[in-house]
Amino acid sequence: MDLQPYIQDLYNLDLALSPLGLQARGNVYEGVSGSERYIVKVEDRALIDPVRLSIKISSSLTSPCISSSRYVRTTDGDLCTLLEGHVITVQHKEPLTPLTLETSDDIFELGRGVAEFHSLLRSKITDEIRESDVYRDFMYGEVPCAQREERLTEIEKFYGEYTPDYEQLTNGVIHNDLHDENIYLCGTRYFFLDFEHVKRGPLISDLGVLSLSLWEHQRGIRDYEEKLGWLIKGYETKIPLSYYEKKSIVLFSLRYLYSDENWYTYWASHGNPAAVHLIPEIRTKQNLLYSLVD
Repeated sequence: MDLQPYIQDLYNLDLALSPLGLQARGNVYEGVSGSERYIVKVEDRALIDPVRLSIKISSSLTSPCISSSRYVRTTDGDLCTLLEGHVITVQHKEPLTPLTLETSDDIFELGRGVAEFHSLLRSKITDEIRESDVYRDFMYGEVPCAQREERLTEIEKFYGEYTPDYEQLTNGVIHNDLHDENIYLCGTRYFFLDFEHVKRGPLISDLGVLSLSLWEHQRGIRDYEEKLGWLIKGYETKIPLSYYEKKSIVLFSLRYLYSDENWYTYWASHGNPAAVHLIPEIRTKQNLLYSLVD
């Protein structure tokens, strides 16, 4: 598909387009018009509802410390458009920088930012969003089946023994993949992106994922505990957590690691041998985190 004339017609933007990054699907482009930069995404038409939800979420994330993608409207006023079986969106390319997480204050402020993110979603997103499930979200389809049978049994045993009591967890709209590559700085504000996994579920699920990004596991389990502690302190300036919730965060960290293990094993069995070398580190982290599980 020659996108350039369509973008010119639909958005009144004369963009020079080039593929963005080394992405496998080849559906994301950078558009340049003078000094302005844009991101153009082309998705399958079947994804129209998730795309619209992502747009709504991004538009809801506006506060003094939070921001997200700014979508460009078409000449008809729409934020996405259907074309030849595809959904097209155009966003402003923001001046993003990676998170700075060098001190406890940095992690504390990040915790405050995540709480603000959750608060905005709870107050503004009222659509029917699918519920998250600690087991089924990551143990479905053919991906787990790539595991050896005995390893699959061990993982299923973890879910059977350590799935938390959801009735005791604060529920809300969660990102569900909130690692440090989905949060950036845009000026002085935290910039959140990539909402394709958004669901309703325990808010601490996002903290369990994010704490893994903060953890330097070579320093041992104490590093995980200390950084998670600062993340929680910042988070609780806006959203209080019960003792049970704080103790349960590690279970969501483990869940995410088991998901990673499943995917790396699957990729390795489908022609990506490099994924094999990532599995030992995942196992090391799992074993360290087990020392915190009651």
